This record gives sequence, structure tokens and C-alpha cells, in this order.
Amino acid sequence: MQEYWVPRETTFFEQEIKRSRFLTWIKPVSTIDEVDSCLQNISTQHPDARHVCWAYILGPPNSPIQKANDDGEPSGTAGKPILNVLQHSGCGDIIAVVARYFGGIKLGAGGLVRAYSSSTSQTLKVTPLSKKEVFINLTIDCDFAQESTLRHLLSLQKGEIQHVDYTDHSRLQITLPASKEHDFLTSLPNTIEIKI
Repeated sequence: MQEYWVPRETTFFEQEIKRSRFLTWIKPVSTIDEVDSCLQNISTQHPDARHVCWAYILGPPNSPIQKANDDGEPSGTAGKPILNVLQHSGCGDIIAVVARYFGGIKLGAGGLVRAYSSSTSQTLKVTPLSKKEVFINLTIDCDFAQESTLRHLLSLQKGEIQHVDYTDHSRLQITLPASKEHDFLTSLPNTIEIKI
């Protein structure tokens, strides 16, 4: 995967289902600290909500860093449906939070799954998205004399040097757009050693 969709900003959608109010936010997040801050803010702003259920994906859509929480709803009826919508959206670096104000009418397990899925889907529809490029990290060993050539080739592919160690040779830690990896690697002289 070379790029994926991310939310450009926080969006909000509210719907009522059988007198229960479902308030939903979708927000861009890229760290656990941002997830925690988002959840804390919404919980603080809505202390009377019966449930504050959520799901997030950090990194690209297929990232293993995904989590969901039912917050007291029957197991699998809130967090998993929210996460399922996110997983099928093609989005990453995203959190969806749904605060439910109970209206007195029980929805049943199927009704809850539909309500949380629908709330997330409807919010996603109004969320502006941007494409985010995936970057890869490489370690490259080269002779001192080759370093300037390497730096030039890297700049042509919009790569960046993160760190350099000098011993009996140069070892460069670089970051490169995944879409430029093939062009960059095929442009390198054979004498340069690459480690992924």
C-alpha cells in the first residue's frame, strides 16, 4: 500500500433511533496519546451519556494497531460494528466515537449493531478525506565517496535522511515515500548496500 485515506478534520453527526440519541465523531489520530485525549475530551463533555463506544485504526487501514470498545453495551454490539465500518472505509489514522443517550426503548443486539454501524457510516459520509502517503525506512551503507551521490539520488525521490553514522563507512537511516522505493533502489550503484 502506497497511500490511504485519512480524515482531514473532526466531523460530527447525530441521529435518533427509537428515542436514543447517537452522537458520533470521526477524528484524525496517529498516536495512542491522541486517541486517549480524544476519548477523555468526549467523555468529559458528555458525562450523562449512557455509553461512549469507540474504535480506531492507527496507521494504514490494514495496520495491526486497531481496537474497539463496547463501553457497557452487550459484547460485540457497538465497538466491533464501529470498527467494521472503519475497516471497510479504506481509511487509516482514524477514530470513531459514538456517545449514546438512552431513550428508554431497548434496541436489542441487532438493533444496536445497526445503530452503531449506521451512526459511523453516516458520519464517515460527511467527513472530508485526504490521501496520506506511506513512507518506508531503509538503512544504507556506502563508502564516504558515494555519500554525495546517494544524497542526490535520495533528494530526486523526495526522501529524507533521518540519521547518519560514520565508522569506516557511512550508514544512513533514510525515509522514503513507498511509491518512490523502486525508482530509488534501481538508481543506486551496485556497490551500495541496502538494509530494510
